[in-house]
Amino acid sequence: MKQYIILLVLVLASISNVFAQKINKDKMEEDGSRVILSESYNLYTKWTSAAGFYLAYIKNSSDSEEWSFEITLNEGKLTMGRGRKLLIKTDKGDVFELENDKEIGPSDYDYNVSSSGTDYYVKPSYILSEKQIKELLDSNIIKIRIETNGGSIDRDIKPKKFTKALKEMYEAICLANTKTNTVYDNF
Repeated sequence: MKQYIILLVLVLASISNVFAQKINKDKMEEDGSRVILSESYNLYTKWTSAAGFYLAYIKNSSDSEEWSFEITLNEGKLTMGRGRKLLIKTDKGDVFELENDKEIGPSDYDYNVSSSGTDYYVKPSYILSEKQIKELLDSNIIKIRIETNGGSIDRDIKPKKFTKALKEMYEAICLANTKTNTVYDNF
């Protein structure tokens, strides 16, 4: 019996460790809020463009919770006003609508210089609820449309890959949130 308990503890510890590796940042801020960011995943890759995404969770000092869907777009020097839409389409024709929470102006971009040229990145942030995350997990996402100040960008998504990545991010954040994060942890 003792061997089974030890085996169960080891299995649970290894599962916990796998999900812990899916977290990019878990930090307590000075104001008492906690920020947990998942690892980033590839959303799509085209010949001259790409996007990565991750899930972010913030628990404010007042215990209110906020989730956001963060995207890093390698699509050039885009501008995006607060409130611009991200449309997420399922294979059943349902459309999820999220709004950008950041003002991205003409100089609000990051860049990377390489031997093949300069890549420009912008990072919109879309607020969503935990209920919306669960609805996305129950759907097959096939396409997204990103509204910018200069028009919109349509991209096809690999449904199983997107859902798997979103599920891993969500579960990793939920697991991290069940543990404490203080100055004494891992000291």
